[in-house]
Amino acid sequence: MIPPQQLTVLCRVICLLLMATAGRVAGYTALQLALDDVWVEFSTASNPAGKPWTAHTTPAYCVDDTDGAKSPALTAAGESWLQAGVTGPETVDFMWALETTAANTLVCYLDGVPVATCTAAPVARWQYVSIAVPAGAHTLRWSYKQTGAAGGRALLDRVSHASDPWPSLTGDPGLQAAVGEPVDHSFLTKQPAQLWEVLFDTLPPGLEMNPETGRITGTPQEAGMWRPLIRINSPAYSLYYRIAFEIVDRPGLRSVLDNTVLSFTTAASDGVSVWLPHLKGARDNSDCLCAGAPPPLQRTPPFKPGWSAVNTSVNGPEVLSYWFNVQHGSLVVLMDDREYRFHGPAKGLESWQRSWLTIPPGSHRVSWKYEPYLSSGPPALLDEVRLMGEGRVFIRTCPEITPLMAGSFQFAVPFSGASVRWAAEGLPDGLGINASTGTITGVPARRSVWPLKLRLYGSSGDSDEIFAALDASIPIEEALDWPNSWWNSGEEPGARWFGQNLASHDGSDAVRSPRTPQGKSRSLTTFVAGPGTLRWWWQIPAASAGDRCLLTLDGSRKLAEIQGPGDWRQEEAVIPGGYHELSWNWITDDAGDPAEESVTVDSVRFGP
Repeated sequence: MIPPQQLTVLCRVICLLLMATAGRVAGYTALQLALDDVWVEFSTASNPAGKPWTAHTTPAYCVDDTDGAKSPALTAAGESWLQAGVTGPETVDFMWALETTAANTLVCYLDGVPVATCTAAPVARWQYVSIAVPAGAHTLRWSYKQTGAAGGRALLDRVSHASDPWPSLTGDPGLQAAVGEPVDHSFLTKQPAQLWEVLFDTLPPGLEMNPETGRITGTPQEAGMWRPLIRINSPAYSLYYRIAFEIVDRPGLRSVLDNTVLSFTTAASDGVSVWLPHLKGARDNSDCLCAGAPPPLQRTPPFKPGWSAVNTSVNGPEVLSYWFNVQHGSLVVLMDDREYRFHGPAKGLESWQRSWLTIPPGSHRVSWKYEPYLSSGPPALLDEVRLMGEGRVFIRTCPEITPLMAGSFQFAVPFSGASVRWAAEGLPDGLGINASTGTITGVPARRSVWPLKLRLYGSSGDSDEIFAALDASIPIEEALDWPNSWWNSGEEPGARWFGQNLASHDGSDAVRSPRTPQGKSRSLTTFVAGPGTLRWWWQIPAASAGDRCLLTLDGSRKLAEIQGPGDWRQEEAVIPGGYHELSWNWITDDAGDPAEESVTVDSVRFGP
């Protein structure tokens, strides 16, 4: 009898020979076969030249255990890319991974515009991405950039299309769980699967898979990493995936909050619903702390909610920062039992936000107190509590970066600690960041608002990062061609309407809605004294069919509505006598990419 390991190798060799033979007959390239996509032509190049991506057959670096594509080994800073021409409308999805401990990046570009960034990890973690390609001919490029001599490995596999008939996964091929924590997880597929099999190796002890549905259930019994080869069968096709099961011991509060200096305790109004470690939805893709949701202390008037809290003591003077994500209810931050911060559900596109507390001299008690609302819903999350005095690099604020009087930028992000290098994602053309000082300088080629991700690397291998807004917008009254008007465009940076000159009806400038999370709305409001007629142009350039914009009078009466996507359209509405509120309300549905969807308003006129 052939041993299982030798049988595995033999099966792989047979598969490779069959694929190679098929490639010679049909004229398929090695990259097409490695990426499982024979419908497009792949090309690869590099800068400096001579370091292209290659097809490989190393099972440990393939999501399908057979073959894939990988970036070259670079000995210095450089870039290597793989690209393909795609004709839309189309959806292209793929699996990718970036294995590195340096500040190297793996980014997917559509016609030169970044549309996805791979999260780096010391050991390759496969991630699923789906890219919507608009109508026409376009170029997809997967680009690996190395910033110095410290290398890495970029991996790509299982490129497919919306029309492909096989049962490919439509999510990350991995699962994280904690020892003793029940698991109930289903992997989704593009086309219906008929049978799921564990072909080689095993699931973690305590877990089992339903062969008909692929549903993973049970309670893990020991920590470790398992990568069984799973075969997914449909009536016509069989696909193979190495699914990574990472089972960890339940961590303590200090390790979950990424802090080695402070000590934490947790309590709840019912004595049971305390904050607990959580493996899903963490900001750093590792773990975070999830609030408990105890029942109300008193349901009859006056209503008193239940609460759960995390507590620590901090010696000042000091600056403390923390990341939070309030999905439902409220998070109150107290110092010495006095309220210092109140956080509700995020209004911006980024659900995770960062906040800072200045701690005065002496010892002080800091508490994060969560109170759920009456209706059920996901609670609050807490992660990465750090002190400026710990010795790690520390970014001291989340800036809203605005230009100087002349329209140029010169902004240095305040920080402390022994820094090595700065990096920025999302800077527009015309602006750059000094990698040594973190100073952003230049003049943007176009006017708009850009969300940024700024990252600081320390000399001891540590790092810190923030999300920021770079505001090079045009005043709303100027962009709408309505001088001396007043507008309320929103509360938070990144969640406000803004003037820009990327798209307009008059060829000059217009006002655009902000990036809006799915199922939310954002309003642009002004006041007029009637009677009169309001005239304006508006357009929804990119959106799903359920996204819409309403013009309302005094918050309730609908005057006009458009649904997207569509071309520029002129509207007019009669405004009765008196003082009235006018609001353009952008409302998104539960589909589409919030970064791409928007409504644009231009050339507003009001008169007799």
